Amino acid sequence: MADKTRRKKGLITLAIKKLMDANRTRSLFILMTQNDFVTTRLLRRDSVPRIRLYAESIVPRYSLSDFKSHFRLERSSFEIICGVIGSHLKRRKGNIPLALEKQLLIFLWFMGTHDSFRSLADRFGISTSTAHICCWKIARIISMHLVRLFIKWPRNEALDSVTQGFSEKSKLPGIVGAIDASHVRITAPQIHQESYYNRKKFHSVILQAVSDHRLLFLDIFVGWPGSSHDARVFKNSPLFLDSAEKVIPKNKYILGDAAYPLLPWLMTPFKDYGTLSREKQNYNKQHSRGRQVVERAFGQLKGRFRRLTFFYVHKIEFLTYCIVAACVLHNICLINDDEITDFCAEPDINVYDELNEDRESGIQFRDELVRHLSQ
Repeated sequence: MADKTRRKKGLITLAIKKLMDANRTRSLFILMTQNDFVTTRLLRRDSVPRIRLYAESIVPRYSLSDFKSHFRLERSSFEIICGVIGSHLKRRKGNIPLALEKQLLIFLWFMGTHDSFRSLADRFGISTSTAHICCWKIARIISMHLVRLFIKWPRNEALDSVTQGFSEKSKLPGIVGAIDASHVRITAPQIHQESYYNRKKFHSVILQAVSDHRLLFLDIFVGWPGSSHDARVFKNSPLFLDSAEKVIPKNKYILGDAAYPLLPWLMTPFKDYGTLSREKQNYNKQHSRGRQVVERAFGQLKGRFRRLTFFYVHKIEFLTYCIVAACVLHNICLINDDEITDFCAEPDINVYDELNEDRESGIQFRDELVRHLSQ
């Protein structure tokens, strides 16, 4: 009887031991599985290429040429921009904001590349949402507070300097600027897609601008959809509606191509059907020489800020802020003698309708210019 009892206890003990071993094995398996899962998650996270302290430690060590190559402008221009926008950058209570310099670097990298917000965040060690907020904030500050400081019509001696500058490019007297429109290529927006689909069969937003002889923008008008004719955009712009007579003196004028109406202060070329006189052909030649500056200005703008060659659109409002901000930064750079060799050629999307013979006084003034060139 005693032997039978000891045998039962032994079997029970063995069973309990096996059960404990099995439970221990199962627990170990679960723990290993959990560890493997955590390790996998960590490996996935570490596989994202982040650059630690890029703005704080790496950028300050860039040479002047490396800085310009990466951020599309010289360090001196960067410091000027920081000084101007610093007073407009509001700090929110309860959180530690990014340094102004870092926010501007983030925006410049965004405008100078086609990197996604996620890639931008990885480079600067921030979240994607923070990268997006930084770009919105800087673009809005520049477009709302700096545009009137750096994009404006010249007056008095400055106006005389512009006229003199154009006289070195064209024999036409009295030129104070050249106007044209540039299409910023975009992804199809969520609403009114057909309105943004232009004649070159891609979606775009129009930037109308007047440039001087140094390629500085004197006036900009941004946001009309790509299907709009240049003349329609022009006739809805503040320049046409209420400001031209205030900023362009009598007997001074800007140059525009045949897509624009002929006005006393906007000279266009003659339509050439093969029967133009030699005098009118010469006028067209001098007109073209003077008007080329605005095409070069657009080319430099997009060469410097390559985001404007193709913009992935979330909101048209953000796009508009970015275009205006790019034009402001373009002017700041040129004022600081900060030129760039990269150039983006502009596609010709204009449709030249019969718009020239619009104002009798414009025709008379153009004829006077033809006679002046013939003397």
